[in-house]
Amino acid sequence: MNRANHLRVLEVTTSYLPKVNGTTLTVRNLLSSLSRKGHDVLVFTRWRSPLARRETGSAGTVYRIGVGRRRGENLYFLVFCALGICGLARKNRVDAIHAHGLVPGMASIPARIIYRVPFLLTFHQEPGFVNPTAHGLGPASYRALSPAALALVSRFATYVSAQSRLVADAYSKELRIAGPEKIVVLPNPITPRPMPKARAGRSGSEGEKLLYVGNLAKNKGVDLLLRAMPDVIDRHPGAYLVAIGRGPQLDNLRALAKSLGISDKVIFRGEVLNDEAMACEYSSSKVLVLPSFSELFGLVLAEALSLGIPVISTDTIGAKSIVRPMENGLIIESRSHELLAKAIDWVLSNPLKASKMGSRGPATVEHLALERVGSQYERILSFMSGVR
Repeated sequence: MNRANHLRVLEVTTSYLPKVNGTTLTVRNLLSSLSRKGHDVLVFTRWRSPLARRETGSAGTVYRIGVGRRRGENLYFLVFCALGICGLARKNRVDAIHAHGLVPGMASIPARIIYRVPFLLTFHQEPGFVNPTAHGLGPASYRALSPAALALVSRFATYVSAQSRLVADAYSKELRIAGPEKIVVLPNPITPRPMPKARAGRSGSEGEKLLYVGNLAKNKGVDLLLRAMPDVIDRHPGAYLVAIGRGPQLDNLRALAKSLGISDKVIFRGEVLNDEAMACEYSSSKVLVLPSFSELFGLVLAEALSLGIPVISTDTIGAKSIVRPMENGLIIESRSHELLAKAIDWVLSNPLKASKMGSRGPATVEHLALERVGSQYERILSFMSGVR
């Protein structure tokens, strides 16, 4: 690579591998794309026991900062992350910063002001749904701080990236976190998963498998899906749900499944870290269901579609950017478990039509392939690094 085109990029995120979610997978994919193109990548993220404070791999070096799960940990991360970024900038060791979220964005501001290091700001969660306790704040104080903090970070960011044109329009017209001239569209990339050697069944038995993949948190609406299951099972006795992921609502969701009398029809699989195993989970499912209350993108929707699996989602801004109703999936306009049950029933009752929807899926998400998005990402960072 021509050294004049060589980039030194710092990714700043409060969430990173080995934790698996849409944010961590997106960051991993973007930095691996940069690394393969010959650029240098560093990652600043929060420390979690027993992980090493520093780790070097093929895709770059990861520095973990913090005190673990303690009160005020985000304030600690913000301060020491900001000092670390300024240290790199002072030594001229970073050309561009990509801040993933509010706290990383705030940590990037000092280096922007003092050393004129450009930074790209990306939100992976709708700002109105950010969990206040994740920032060490109470709900009341967070409501007072959030609009001001969003406006401040967006003001200093070189660009704010949006996962789709719909998100960009929402940022500029509704959330007003940045002027339209500062917004660039950068989708979350998907990587091709290996074709599974075997199908993941339910302990070898046949049935109509429904799949959920994601965090087990309140805003993901998994309780909505559980409440829809009794009606689905009445119509389709072989139907069962596999939920992949972990989160704070696991015990509550297990209790809800028990109270609904469907414990034997719901499998909480935990995290599936192996790519081939995850592809097997997708390919053995009749449909992926994502009943979230809030999604800026919905990476699992794109992943399922890339493997030819039809999807059902609530009408989040992320789903509207990916799902084409009756072409590659279904969108329900209300967060109603009755409507969700009807959508699932339609898919299971119309296997040929559902199969055709799934077969159209790969073509509808071709533009999200890592090769395409990675090249777009490289161009944005290259342009940023020349606009100090």
